[in-house]
This record gives sequence, C-alpha cells and structure tokens, in this order.
Amino acid sequence: MSDIHVSATRERLMRRIDEAIDILHPLAGANGWRQSLYDLREQLHGRRHQVAVFGAFSTGKSSLINAVVQSPVLVVSPNPTTAAITHIYGVEDDSFSTARVTAKSAEQLWEDVKQSLLALHLAEDNLEAALQRATALKPTDYTPMSRRYITFLKAVANGYGEMQNRLGTSFEVGPDELKKYTAEERYACFVQRVDLFTKVPLLQETGMVLVDTPGVDSIHRRHTDVAFQYMQSADAIVFVLYYTHAFSRADKEFLSQLADVQDIAGTDKLFVVINAVDLAEHEEERSAVRERVVKELRQLGIRAPRVYEVSSQLAFAAAAYQQNPADPRYAELIRNKLRLPQDSELSAAYALEQSGLPQLEADLRAFLATQEDALAEDAVQRRFSSIADGVARQVEMLKMQAQQNEAAAAERKRAAALLSGTLDSVRDAVLQGADPVMRGLNAEWDELVFHVGERIRIRFGQLFKECFHPGRFRVPSQDKQSLQDAAAELAEVLSRTVEAEMRTFGLRAHRHVLEALQSRRAEWANALAEAGLTHVALPADLSPSLAPPELPERVNLDGQRFRPAFRHFTSAKQFFEGQGQSAMQKALEPIALEAVREAVQRLSESIRASMLQALTDILTRWIAELQANLSDSALEGASIDDMDLWLRAEAWFTSYVTAP
Repeated sequence: MSDIHVSATRERLMRRIDEAIDILHPLAGANGWRQSLYDLREQLHGRRHQVAVFGAFSTGKSSLINAVVQSPVLVVSPNPTTAAITHIYGVEDDSFSTARVTAKSAEQLWEDVKQSLLALHLAEDNLEAALQRATALKPTDYTPMSRRYITFLKAVANGYGEMQNRLGTSFEVGPDELKKYTAEERYACFVQRVDLFTKVPLLQETGMVLVDTPGVDSIHRRHTDVAFQYMQSADAIVFVLYYTHAFSRADKEFLSQLADVQDIAGTDKLFVVINAVDLAEHEEERSAVRERVVKELRQLGIRAPRVYEVSSQLAFAAAAYQQNPADPRYAELIRNKLRLPQDSELSAAYALEQSGLPQLEADLRAFLATQEDALAEDAVQRRFSSIADGVARQVEMLKMQAQQNEAAAAERKRAAALLSGTLDSVRDAVLQGADPVMRGLNAEWDELVFHVGERIRIRFGQLFKECFHPGRFRVPSQDKQSLQDAAAELAEVLSRTVEAEMRTFGLRAHRHVLEALQSRRAEWANALAEAGLTHVALPADLSPSLAPPELPERVNLDGQRFRPAFRHFTSAKQFFEGQGQSAMQKALEPIALEAVREAVQRLSESIRASMLQALTDILTRWIAELQANLSDSALEGASIDDMDLWLRAEAWFTSYVTAP
C-alpha cells in the first residue's frame, strides 16, 4: 500500500515539528518532549480518514459505495441478517486483487445465536445444541417477523461444519471467493469483517477509508455496539435513506443517538443521502421528499443537516459507460434513469453530474481536508504550547538558581514541603471518595440518570404501539404467537433503548471526568505559582489516555414479564377498535418501566464506579509525580551553563504559540 497523500498544511506542520526537534536536541532532560514530537509527526503523516456509511437494509448503501469506488466490489447480501463490516482502502494496484476476511470468534457467534433463540422464545445451553434445534425449526410455525431469525440459525447450522475451524481467524481471498463469504448465507453468517484493497483515486488522494456498516436495523445486538463506536471514531458519517422509504424506528434511534454524540463531542460530521432520487415522478415530488427529510432530521436533533439527492445506480452506470462505452447495458441504464429517448446521444460526464454523486464527493473531500488540517493545527499548537510551558518553567528555574541564596532556597523547600503535605490530604480524600470533585460528579450523574428514566417513560406509549400494531395480528390463528412476538419485540426495543441511553451516559460521564482532571491540573498550577514554584513541572497529562467506558453488560429484559397483561387481548377487533390496546398499555407500563429502572440503575452504577476509579487512579498518580517533582532533587534543576540554549528554545516555542 502506498503512502497517503499529505496536504500542504500537514507538510508545513511536519517541517515545523522537525525544527522543534532540532531546537530541543542539545537540551538535557528534553528527551520526553522530543519523543512526543516524533510520535505527533508520525500521526500527521500516516493519518487516514474513516468515512462510515450507515443505513437500513435495502437503502442502497452498497450500491452507493460501489458508485464511489466505480467498481462492483461489494456484493449485495440477499439477507440482512449476516451483514459484516467492510473497510475499503485505496491502493496503487490497477485492479482489485485481494481481500482479508475476519471470521467471528466463537464467543461472538454464540452471542448472535443466543439472541436469535431468545427472539424465538427458545433457549439452549451451548452452540451444538442450538444448531441441532435450528435444523428442526419450521418457518411456517412462526410469524413472518420471526422468520429472519430462523434463516440466520439455519445458515449457521448449514455452514458450521466448514467454518468452525475458521472462527476467530483472518484469511486472504480473491474476488471470486469473496463473493462466497459475502453473499452465500452459510458462509456470510460467520464473517465479522472484510478489508478490501482497490485502486480508487478519491481514496488514494484523501487517505479516505470507506466503511460499509451493518444495517441500523440489524437483528444482531452486537452491531449496535459497532455503530456506537463508529459514531465516535469516524471522521465523517454518511447516512443513506431510500427515496420511497419513510424514516423507520431504527433510523430515528440511530440518528437521535448520533445527535447526542455530536453534541457531547462538539462535532458535526453527518452527511445524509437520499438515494434513488431518479424514482421521483417530478421535481415537486422530489422537493417535497427533501423537505420532509430535513424536517425529520431537525426533529431528531440534527440542527443543520447536510442532505444530498443521489442516484447511485446512475452514478455507477455513468462511470462504467465512460470506461466501456460499447457495453449496451450501461447506455440503456443511463437512458432509463434520465428518461432519455433511445436514439439520444449520451454523455458520461452529464450523467454523472445528474446523479448527484460528484457534489457529495466534493463536499466530503473538502470537509475531511478542512477537518484534518484544523485537527493537525490544533494538535501541533497544543503540543508546542505544552512544551513552551515546560521550557519556560526550566528557564525560570535557571534564573532563580543564578540569583538564589541560601535563604531563598530554604524558602522554596519549605513551600514545597507544605504543598506536598496538602497533596497528601487530597490523595486521602480521593481514595476515600470524599473529594469535593467526586461528590459534584455524583450529583450531576444522579440528575442524568433521572432524565434517562423520564425519556424512556415518555416514549413508552409510542414504543408499545409500534410493537403491538394491527399488521402483526392479521391471522387470528396466530394471535398467541403474535402476542409473544410483540412482547418480545417490546422487551428488545426497551433493552436497546436502555443500552443506547447508557452509552450516551457513559460519554457524558467520561467528558465530566476529563473536565474534572483538567480543572485539578489548573488548580495545582495556580498553587505552584502562589508558592513561587513555577519552575516545578506538573505531572504528565494522562487524561488523553482515558477511554470512554464500555457498556458493562448486555441488557436483556424478559418479555415473559409482560404476559399477565395479555388478558386484555381477546381479539384483534376488540384490541384495536375497543379498549384492549389502551388497557394493555396501562397494565404493561409499570411492569416495563420497573424493569427499565433496574437495568438503568445497575448499568449506571457500574459506569459510575469505572469512571470514579479511573479518576482516582489518575489523580493518585498525578499526586505522586507532583510530590516527586517537589522533592529536593527535583528542585535542583539543570545546569546554569545551559541557559543560552534554554532561552533560545523558549523564544522559538513562544513565538510559535503566540503567532496569530
């Protein structure tokens, strides 16, 4: 794989980093700063941009990516239950040559199987027993909503003999073999991730990595964890909606959580694509669809949505026609999409422009370049600012050494001893959980947890009606099974809602802890200044290494708890036209919300504990390091003979940090 294109801004910043390394080279005690600059330079040079593509099954995610890549590298799976994560990288090779397939681990496979069994109101103790059960399942015994779980379980049973030795491994395949692992159910259900390597100018020039994610309506709960990870880590997110489809519940849940994540992080990286706009009968209809999408997005918390109208099939046909104008398939497709006469002349450039894809690509390219340059500038500024502070403290110490007398040295030692004693008291309070910062965090988190419960309570009626809907009860002979399916779906939806809320709670708790840590560092900097110890170095900042908490456990609310409320259902007519539905909702609500409250309490307490422990660990390490820096040996500092070199370094870093 070739080097990634480096922007002019990053090249300039890397040159400045090289200058800074040269400035620091002759200074004793500057090894840590130099290494941090080497690491930063490597990051700027090798940075790739992740662009994660999301959307429900059948919205055209894969066809959109194929249009961007200008090659049918993604095979559309015939079933939404087995979608894997696919990363597409730009390489120099003239054609797609290889892919790396990573199979699910045994644990991941078992988790997916257990969740599917649970959806069918079944349970087994191990994978072998589950697969034996799967072979005996008859789709006709279940409602249509349940059959996708049966399809997945049967696929696992059919492919397990061939794939069991592949579990937890990665292996390379060619284009033809890759189709087997992405389109044939008996193999695809075992795939966790695919890495594709292909020649695409857009990817090569920008360092962009396209990520085709599982559908937001995936049956696998594990995929919600994947979605949340990409919400945080991706540089840009493309969300695909199909022109004729309304927003689904899964769409709304994803976009609402993304809005929360963006608010917490202070980012705006969402690009929404309305795909297949060539289906519009006229411009007024197309405009109305766009207006509806924008309105929905704003209601979900996306304040200033970027919306693109695209025909991915037209874009792909235009690129293919340009490469091979003799192939009549692409000419026919272009004429069909643009509604042109059969004898009309074709222009690939015009067709591509009409597809709407070039505008999306151009805006993504500009967004990533701007974002990357801004992030790079900020990273260098912060690193240089930190080094400038350290150099200034060293210069201050050297100046004090040049002027010091025994009385001044004794006073500094006394002030250092007093401050060190104060730090002992702070450490004791932290270890006992009695630190004022910790009490403040707990109070803030109490309020967040309360609002989680309130949001779910307010949404309960809507979620209930989405699960207990008329379409589910069309066959009277299956009413019992339909009731169980509706209760199971409600339990599943509530479980996912709790998980989504707790992930967001974890992000907020993480942000609060980071703010508390930086506040404490500022307090100590002020204390050093007041004690006349400005030359004493603060501890190394450990907060960037603190990762947001992971969801401590999976939430599995039991739909069987809802069975007592089934007494309010005697027939579909009575339920939906009489009082049955409202009576069941009223009976179910306290049962469901109590289960939600228990889950929220359990997960939030675990997240709190992990965040407070992380805060405790970092603060105690900082206190130990600061006390070491306050010791007599640390106060001795560098040699006065180095003064000129340190003054030169101070002037260089200060000029960079203060430059407009």
